[in-house]
Amino acid sequence: MLDIFVAKNLEQIEREKLPVRMSLGSAIYWLLHRYFVHADLNPRSFDFMNMYEDTEINGYQLHRLRTELRDALLDLSARPSKFFVLTGWLGTEKTREAEDWIEVDREEATKVIEYLLSLIEEAIRNESGIFAIGD
Repeated sequence: MLDIFVAKNLEQIEREKLPVRMSLGSAIYWLLHRYFVHADLNPRSFDFMNMYEDTEINGYQLHRLRTELRDALLDLSARPSKFFVLTGWLGTEKTREAEDWIEVDREEATKVIEYLLSLIEEAIRNESGIFAIGD
């Protein structure tokens, strides 16, 4: 699970006990993962918006994430109302038979992306950042 906060810094989250604004996990996270990878300013890194890491997103990085999420909305518009997303593999061996696919509702995914975009806009307006805290 990846908990999303809007704050000026990590200390503000703790000091003011800011609420989690959004949690990303399961199929929607994996749907967005490819866009997160493209938004990362460090090519070939998988730390950005990783469910097991903490990520601070501010400045130009907010712009990159916003651009990729807008692309995600465009790509999503071409999907059927329900579709499947690969979320990993069952067992230790990666084979076609072991693929774990979970159904996603396009309308639900659209709402998640739009809300995440609104959090980015809020962070930009308030000269803050987005903090994605992994578990």
